[in-house]
Amino acid sequence: MPQTHKVEQIPDLQSMKSLFTLEGKVSLVTGASGGIGRSTAAGFAELGAKVMLMDLPRQEENLKQYCQEIRERYGSEADYVLGDVSDEDSVNAFVAQTIERFGSIDVLHNNAGISMGGC
Repeated sequence: MPQTHKVEQIPDLQSMKSLFTLEGKVSLVTGASGGIGRSTAAGFAELGAKVMLMDLPRQEENLKQYCQEIRERYGSEADYVLGDVSDEDSVNAFVAQTIERFGSIDVLHNNAGISMGGC
């Protein structure tokens, strides 16, 4: 006689968020003052991550405002570092300041880049 398998029930989930939590994790996002970087940082914060943002010095006011918005909207810790990913010292400072502030690094979204025009 063939062996039968018991069908497992699908657990009742209140939200998909419980499957994809970043609670207690630390995320870094470069190019974080707008567009994809800004949206990714928001997504990480919504999933419970602490976020450390990086962008060029001319974006400082945007980064300040966005960190405040993340804290208010998601209740997540957020901070920023000014720098340029094309400069090794900036990247090293970004990593060092993140570890100093949050103690670890779990997720990196390396979003920074520029368009040189033309297709």
